[in-house]
Order: sequence, then C-alpha cells, then structure tokens
Amino acid sequence: MMQSYFQQQEGENFNLLFDSAEQAQNYIDTYKAAVTYDGSEVLSESITMAPQPQSSVVIMDQHTGYVKAIVGGRGEKTSSLSLNRATSTLRQPGSTFKLVSTYAPALNEKGMTLATTFEDEPYEYPDGSPVNNATRSYNGTTTIRTAIQNSINVVAVKCLEKVTPELGLKYLDNFGFTTLAHGTEADKDANGNVWSDANLATALGGITRGVTNVELCASYAAIANGGNYIKPIYYTKILDHNGNVLIENTAAERSVIKESTAFLLTSAMEDVVKQGTGTACQLDNMTVAGKTGTTDAYNDLWFVGYTPYYTCAVWSGYDNNEKLPDYARNFHKALWKKVMTRIHEGLPSKEFEKPASVEKLSVCEETGLLPRAGCPVITEYFDVGTMPTEYCDQHFYDSDDYDYDYNYDTDSSDQTDNTTDTDNSENSNNGDTDNSGDSNNTDDNGNSGDDGTDNTGGSDDNGDGNEDDSSYQVDYY
Repeated sequence: MMQSYFQQQEGENFNLLFDSAEQAQNYIDTYKAAVTYDGSEVLSESITMAPQPQSSVVIMDQHTGYVKAIVGGRGEKTSSLSLNRATSTLRQPGSTFKLVSTYAPALNEKGMTLATTFEDEPYEYPDGSPVNNATRSYNGTTTIRTAIQNSINVVAVKCLEKVTPELGLKYLDNFGFTTLAHGTEADKDANGNVWSDANLATALGGITRGVTNVELCASYAAIANGGNYIKPIYYTKILDHNGNVLIENTAAERSVIKESTAFLLTSAMEDVVKQGTGTACQLDNMTVAGKTGTTDAYNDLWFVGYTPYYTCAVWSGYDNNEKLPDYARNFHKALWKKVMTRIHEGLPSKEFEKPASVEKLSVCEETGLLPRAGCPVITEYFDVGTMPTEYCDQHFYDSDDYDYDYNYDTDSSDQTDNTTDTDNSENSNNGDTDNSGDSNNTDDNGNSGDDGTDNTGGSDDNGDGNEDDSSYQVDYY
C-alpha cells in the first residue's frame, strides 16, 4: 500500500529502499498523514527496517551433515520467527550451479575429464539467443578445468548439451535441491504455463524459482565429503524431562557422485581460489576449494567453498532484487574469508586427500589425448577408468615421435603441473557474469577486490569503509 501510494505520487520507479532510517521514517509519517487526513486513527502499525544489501551464511560440517551455523540476515534481531534468508529465501544460484548441474554428471558418467576440451566461441541457445561470456570475449579451445577456473559460460552450456539437461536436473535432485521445476502440474503458474528447469540455462543457474542457501551449501558439502550427500542436520535428538529420547534425528545419506569425481571437481575448484575468480577467498593456513556465482544483473552474489573441515556458503543481495552497486559486489567474499579464517584458527593445516582411483597423466592440452612431439602438454588428474589411451592426431609429428615418453604420475599433490601458462588473474578476460537467455540468467563477475568487509551481526559496513552507506528497506502495514 505504501509503495503503491508513492508510486502514484513520485513515479513507478519508487521503491522502499531508503538511504537512512530517518528518511524512511519521514516517508512513513507522510503516508500516515495521507491516509488519516479525514480524521481516521491508526489502531495498529508494523514497521520493519532492514539494512540493505542483505546477506546470509550457512556453515556445515560436511562429514556429519551438522549445520554448525546459520545467519539469516544482517542487522539487529528485533523479533522472533522473522525472515531467515538462509533457509526461506529463494535466490538464483549463478555459476555455482555449473559444478552440480553440469560438470558433476559430465565427469561422473559421461566419460569426460578435466582435460576434455570445448571450443569457447560465439554460441547460441536453441531459441537463437546468444550465450555470452562476461566480457563478451572468447578463448578458443578450452579444457573443463580452465572453464571451471575462469567460469566460462559457453563451455558450461556446451557441456550440459552433451550431458543433457534432463540428466543435469536428475543430478540436482540427488544433490538435495527441492525447489526445482520438473514440468509437472505443481510447476504451473497462474497463467497456465508449466515450467521446467530441464534446459540449457540451468548450466548457468538460470532456473525458475531459485534455491536456498542451506541447500546450495549442502550440495557442495557432498562434493567435499567424497561425493556422499547428507541432508542438513539441525539437531540430533529431543529428550523429555526424564532424559528419554522422544525424537532421534539420524542422518539421511546417499552417494551422489564417485569419490574420484568429487576429487576432480575439488581439484578444479582449488584453481578457482588459487588463480581464478575466487582468489579473494584464499585462507592463510588452509587449502580451499570453491566457486563464485553472480547473476547477470548483479542481483545475487555467491561464494560457496570448503576446506577439509567445513563448507560455507555466503549470499548477498537486496531483498527486493535490486541491482547491487559497484561498492557492494565483493563483500560476500570478504565475509566468507573472515568467517572461515576465524573458525579454522588452531586447526592443523590439511590438504584434500586424493583417492586411489585417481592418477596423474601428461596429455595434450588441446585434445586431452596422449601427447606427441609438438603437442602443448599439461599434466592432469584422471579417474583411472577415463584415462586416455589414444594419441593426439592434431599436431605435427614424424616417425621418431612415436615413442613419446609419458608416465603415470602417482604424486599425491593436489595441484596439477601445467607446462603451459594457465595462470589467470581474478579479473580474467573469461569473466563470470552471464547471459543464459533467460531473465533469471546467472553467472559471475570475476572481480576479487577485497574492498572491505561486512558482517551479519548488525554492522552496516558494506565493504567500502563507510559505515553508513547501507540503505534500508521498509515494510509498513
């Protein structure tokens, strides 16, 4: 009602975001005066002011499924049962979905590897709309590892096309997402349209409704747990006053991907943090794997990452889905780093353990096959069942080159030894914001600037060093 009133007075672009609580209160007083001009009295009113932009945080122990911490929003808690943005708000997941919708099934059962290549080039969806990388630039032949590291949209869409959107949606279901559209009667809108997320835009997180923070965190926790999904656990048991167990909450577990697939995804996401779009989330004392996610209009920003100990997902955005300003596009990464640094204090440094089902092998960077002389060579991790057995036939070689020496490398290091230069700054030309051919398109910005911090405990620090730059969204009833 209040928003409609001022849209009539000031134009349809008026919203309930204000620069300060005082400005918000002035608008409230003006509105009250307008609706009580005839002598009516206000019998009751409800005013809620929430600092904007908002954020939510979930931390899980991936080994047990225990939810160790949840923060449902910024600002002082003033009421019970208020909005919990971590469990109740659906937001577009951005490029974080590439791992669970596309690359997980590709590596797990479609015979692809981190060395599998796609052409990063101008490409279109079936309806003719373009698939855009963030910078609208393209990089030619690209491995899946590099596509994950630099969040390349064209490669993700091409990969899901081979995987098939139907299989990708099946994997998302197995990863624990409960808010996806499957083209059933339950997915029909008020106009009779039936929606389904079994489409290529899902590779970039362009889905019908969105996901909750806790379910996105749990899906990454499954990768961190060797491919074993555990439904988030908020409590273990309920006892009566005599100590008798009334309810026992046992873990609901299932295997979603192979242990080898989980390690391969983890290895690629380590590169995201070491030299890709997530360098701002590096920890001083701990190995990190993770993925950034940003919707194409900067409405939603994510970082979901994990260590050998914990998985943490951070979301930031406006409650009313406004576009985030430049100064607020990195505080989610700073927040992730601050929270995870604190909870890892005193814990021994660990690396991610490589399973026996994974080996290292030198291959041609452009074909993913065994190299000949003349091939640009990289060393990559493979599931032992998908190691290449054929030689590259795309590069020059002569009779003396047939005995090219290659070795299985049993080094347990988690870092592949690339002989070509694949080091990319976080502001990679590959970028991360995307166009999924849908208004719900998603992807990531690739910016790593650590321009300040934010916290969920009531601070209005938005990350630019000024404590009063937050706006306020008002609900008035």
